Amino acid sequence: MEQEGIFGIYQYGDGPEGSYIRANKEGLQLYAIELLKGAIAMDEKTKFNETNAIPMCDNGNWMDLNSTIVIGYIESVDKIEGYPSQPNSKLSVKDTLIPYGCGIIVIISIIALIVGFVSIVKWIFNY
Repeated sequence: MEQEGIFGIYQYGDGPEGSYIRANKEGLQLYAIELLKGAIAMDEKTKFNETNAIPMCDNGNWMDLNSTIVIGYIESVDKIEGYPSQPNSKLSVKDTLIPYGCGIIVIISIIALIVGFVSIVKWIFNY
């Protein structure tokens, strides 16, 4: 599979929207294997507190030599930097009562509809 695989990451514009991957099926599979190896190595490196740089594609002769972007290693991080961590969101009283209030309104509306329908039927047929 490695002899048939080709994979490259290119950028034709200034921003990230100008990036694309040029690959065949085998190349995508080989790159996915490298990412999975990186995930496994990440677990092993955290056990031993080694450096958090995990090399990518050591012997990747399937990598396109003309690729404009080459990912040499994976850096292991504990949290997403630049994004606030997810707060422990607790539901407020308002968030808890709104579904119950809407349910009560629906039930009262259905009862009023039934009572109104019965009243109209009794009025028409003079019961």
